[in-house]
Amino acid sequence: MDELWTMSGAATLHGTPCLIEGVAAGRARRAAELNLRSALSNDGIIIERVDHMGGIDDAPYDLFAMLATNAPDACYELSFRDVGQSRFDDALRLVDPTPFDQTGGRTASETLLDLLFDQGDDPRFPYNCFAILDGGRVRNIAERLGGSGLAHRCLFKDTAADKFGDSGPWILRLDRENKFARDLFSASDDDPLQTGLWGEGAGILIRSQVSLQGLWQHFRKFTLITDEATGKRYFFRFYAPETLRTIIAGMSEEKLTELGAGCSLICGSDRTHGLTLFMRGP
Repeated sequence: MDELWTMSGAATLHGTPCLIEGVAAGRARRAAELNLRSALSNDGIIIERVDHMGGIDDAPYDLFAMLATNAPDACYELSFRDVGQSRFDDALRLVDPTPFDQTGGRTASETLLDLLFDQGDDPRFPYNCFAILDGGRVRNIAERLGGSGLAHRCLFKDTAADKFGDSGPWILRLDRENKFARDLFSASDDDPLQTGLWGEGAGILIRSQVSLQGLWQHFRKFTLITDEATGKRYFFRFYAPETLRTIIAGMSEEKLTELGAGCSLICGSDRTHGLTLFMRGP
């Protein structure tokens, strides 16, 4: 019968240093470590140093819950604090405030789409385009995503997902030719059915080599923030374009780097301010 083991140490995500904490199942310690290394390798993560490998008493609760819910052989969390993570370009780039190609029925420009869906030069670890959408701004989001054919998941889980999922954040991996994905990049002046979502403040777009599961694990950490003065916790709508344009744009370099870990590009659009775009510098 398989046992559960925990591991912590240092790793690299496509060459970027990070810290890792993981839980894996295996008949013995070595088997569990191999399962974890295999799961990480699939996401482009290489373990550089194992600082600790122990029994189940050492494991964080969230990782155990994830293991039980998804029934994988291994799961993990990454941290990019104090590990020399490469930083985002220090310029907040404001692109064309009307990013539509008028000749194609007001669809987002091919230049923007090429930027978001460029898979990079390494076929082993291609870049993908993801969206984090605000359920409060996309009508019937669970039903629309369920019928979209796109891999997706609510950033909330368990009771929070049941209670707030209809108005909460959802992450999905986009396919450029998918109809729902095309809706995200389309707009109309008269659209009562909300078939076009561009400019509606529906969410943000992300380009990353990390898997959907890895990004889900990373970004759900930011859905709640704590007021240091009162100790109260609040929902943080980092996936709203106006938050990207104001609060996130004013973050310290360290905080911005932590939020955007594993991402080469983050952007969002609204009708008033156009497209706000962060790109990681070379």
